[in-house]
Amino acid sequence: LQRSWAPSQPPLVLACVERLSAIYHEARDYQGLLDDFITGNHEATAPEDLHEKAWTIVRPEFVKHREEAKTRFLNMRSDGPTSCDIETVVQAAADGRVRTLFIATDVDVPGAFDMENRHVQRVDSHEDADVDLVDVAAQLAHKTGAELLACTRDEMPEPAAVNAEFRY
Repeated sequence: LQRSWAPSQPPLVLACVERLSAIYHEARDYQGLLDDFITGNHEATAPEDLHEKAWTIVRPEFVKHREEAKTRFLNMRSDGPTSCDIETVVQAAADGRVRTLFIATDVDVPGAFDMENRHVQRVDSHEDADVDLVDVAAQLAHKTGAELLACTRDEMPEPAAVNAEFRY
């Protein structure tokens, strides 16, 4: 979560009794601490249940963050360093130039990537593919500290498998 929420601190939800929440909020120095918390004693609460409760608090923060990033991307799209072309994005990710990468979780782009020569090749079928180029772009961008935002294709700023904002 920390790496995908760059550059700010990711959101943190406390699960504790109200008295402890007030103390923690007063003494905090963590910028990502959310005001809302899961109240009660959770020593016996199943991790899955805590996750579900925390997600109802955190999800609006993720949506807000993604919408702000989408707006920034669309504003930069006309004259800023951006691309929706998978070949360009994979090469830029390999070079460490991707600042923010939107990836469509419901789209596969079969292909091959030769890291040494920075050669990207799209193919028609998964049988002829070495990799999914969306996954390659995400892995390479993640290694160089890019912010990754997973969306469905319908949620992407532009209708493509990837939308990238470049550092330069």
